[in-house]
Amino acid sequence: MESRNDAYDIGVNTSFKNNVFAGSHSSSEPQNAGENSGNVYVDISPLAGTFYGSETLEEAKEMAKLVHGSVALKMGDTPILTAGSVEEDFYGNPAIASDGTVNAGIYNGESVDLIPDEGEPGMRPMPGSDEEPSEDEYNVEYVEAESDVVQKSDGYRVVSGDQSQGYNDTHVYFQDTTAYVEYTFTGKAISVYTKTGAGAGVAAIILDGEQVGVDDQYTSTQQFNKRAYTVVFEEEGEHTIRLENTGVKNPSSTGYGFNIDCFKVFREKDSNNNLTSLSYSLNGETSVSVPGFSPETLSYAVTLPTGTTGTIQLSGTAESSAASTVSDEAVISGGTATATLTVTALNGDTRVYTVNFAVEQTEQTPGTGTQQPGTQTPPGAQTPSGTVNQPGTQTSAGNVQSGAVQGMTPATGDETNVPAALFAMAGVAAVLAVIYKRRLTKNS
Repeated sequence: MESRNDAYDIGVNTSFKNNVFAGSHSSSEPQNAGENSGNVYVDISPLAGTFYGSETLEEAKEMAKLVHGSVALKMGDTPILTAGSVEEDFYGNPAIASDGTVNAGIYNGESVDLIPDEGEPGMRPMPGSDEEPSEDEYNVEYVEAESDVVQKSDGYRVVSGDQSQGYNDTHVYFQDTTAYVEYTFTGKAISVYTKTGAGAGVAAIILDGEQVGVDDQYTSTQQFNKRAYTVVFEEEGEHTIRLENTGVKNPSSTGYGFNIDCFKVFREKDSNNNLTSLSYSLNGETSVSVPGFSPETLSYAVTLPTGTTGTIQLSGTAESSAASTVSDEAVISGGTATATLTVTALNGDTRVYTVNFAVEQTEQTPGTGTQQPGTQTPPGAQTPSGTVNQPGTQTSAGNVQSGAVQGMTPATGDETNVPAALFAMAGVAAVLAVIYKRRLTKNS
């Protein structure tokens, strides 16, 4: 049938019952014949497929079948079919099922699965085109055809505003049958978006000097944002894609127009998580560069001056502008602290830089208990400096301890004071003298 008039006669008294309506219908067509008409609309009960008006009869028959759960199943009018002696439906199925029921519409068979909608046939990518990658997995750049980075033959017109529904409401149009556009890019994948219309021709798609397909841009009504071709490469690299007007058209087209909307480039997300510099700040003061920094070295050791306390914060500059850095404040405790800085690349990869800090310890100076090299001097003997060696000052390995013996306070003030040790020695000598004297007296 070439028109709806071949399917039925439209008259002022025409009514429809037990039909399934798909698509939009003009006001001149008969209206639903009341609440008991039994008519069903596909927005309530979808058919197996979506109609775009360019299907063959066989394709349309498959798409007009009823899907599982359709309200049109078994809601037909059996008496009408019996009275009219109808034996088969449009598909050759019994007009009345074995259980005595009838479906609404032209199909009286078993329900079927829904046919996936691939979109307007004239808007589908050419056979052999790859599936477009997910935008979540890549960096995506739209390059409009009117951009200076896209080479174009002369004589093109930029269509914009309310006359275009392309990307950013613009597209490029050529009438010349020798017209071309060419774009060199670096990427992992690319899609070409064009526009269709009643006066459009056929474009050749050429990738790196080799024709990979054609884009028939004809549709009975103009359509925007047609994904004409997609290619995904094994590795990211530089390529050149070119579209040329072939000077050939669909037989239904009224012209040889050539339309190009934009290129959609997919690039792998940046994995760079290196730093170009690494610094630390004590207690919020001026940052100090970490000595010996190298982007590939992840761990460092830094010695801080004696007595340093407080907090430490790392900071750094990422090599990639797309990367981010995060560092936590470290607190010096027990003379040490460990600070980290994490760099996250755009693709989510992380790298952690670590700096271990140690506060320099104080060394004991002479007079505070630090052992100094020296020679042993017997108790009571005069040292080379003229001082008297005190009992308890002899140390191991022949060293002499500077200053007082631990636990004793050195004598200060009046230099005539006699150390307690000398008093003790004098007392012992006196006792021995008395004992010796008594022995002499007894023997005499």
